[in-house]
Amino acid sequence: ALRSDISQVVGLIAINVVIGFVIPNTDWRAHLGGLVVGALVAAVFAYAPTRGRMVWQVLGVLAVVGVLTVLVVVRDQQLTETLVDAGRLLAGPAGGGPEPGATVQ
Repeated sequence: ALRSDISQVVGLIAINVVIGFVIPNTDWRAHLGGLVVGALVAAVFAYAPTRGRMVWQVLGVLAVVGVLTVLVVVRDQQLTETLVDAGRLLAGPAGGGPEPGATVQ
């Protein structure tokens, strides 16, 4: 493992966690996600085997990016379905107009 003074890094992480909760319109989930992804990429760089280190590091980062891409696509699909369902509720019956036979006053 690496033997370095990480107190400055821990301080910066703490500040970012606090900012996520204190500053309005700043999403704490984005800060937490950045922390998790940063830790994963740091682990890939720090613990890649010595033999073929660069190849392992590139493959590890590509794996992290791949997982993030899948998560974004899945979440996008979920949100799209939710918005489409909400649009159907707002539009009313098919065609968006009043129900057939309804009198307009």
